[in-house]
Amino acid sequence: EVDVVKEEEEVSVTTSVADEANTLSTTANIEEVVVPCIQLKVITKADEERTDINSWKLTRVGEDDSIITIGEADSLSFDDSNTFEECVDPGVYTFHITDSGGDGLGERGKTGYIINADGIDFGVSTWFMDEEQMTFSLPLVEDIGFCSDDFLLVIKTDNKPEETHWDVVDNDSGKTVLQGGPYSLPQSIHTQRACLSDGNYTFNMHDLGGEGICCDNGKGFFS
Repeated sequence: EVDVVKEEEEVSVTTSVADEANTLSTTANIEEVVVPCIQLKVITKADEERTDINSWKLTRVGEDDSIITIGEADSLSFDDSNTFEECVDPGVYTFHITDSGGDGLGERGKTGYIINADGIDFGVSTWFMDEEQMTFSLPLVEDIGFCSDDFLLVIKTDNKPEETHWDVVDNDSGKTVLQGGPYSLPQSIHTQRACLSDGNYTFNMHDLGGEGICCDNGKGFFS
């Protein structure tokens, strides 16, 4: 049977193509990029004559600026080397160590801590008092070498430590790359070390009371 359509009539034609015939299937080989972890080691050595409490914590800044704890210890064995070792992701890390007696881990030069990444010692401290922090980025840049004193700040708080805080700003990006405080212990000494990239930075010291860290509130200092 044949339908005859007159020339003056409009003809509407609908074509229907099966979905499976109208769909192009493309196969691509996608290789997942795996970023190798960095072998990070923290070695601490405490003096056998020290009976106060030493504790430490290692943290990393997360993608949402959260603080992720990688490892920690509430106390250290005296007259012995304590080693923490883990393969970690790239990122910005801070090693924080405290001493309840305010005299660090012991005699200078004989005790302290070492931070090592992929076989390179880059964070070494044989002296601190109440607390110390070491901030660094992994992976290390090529030939970074020893850099524990790339940035070194020592603060002694006055009798109002809660008023004291500080920051370091990258002059090119305007981003705060380091910061510390407020503190909780009056008349205590705090040390901050860091590995920083080459560049221009501004250090800002703040006192919420507006009278600095001296005088009627007790004599403090920073250097």
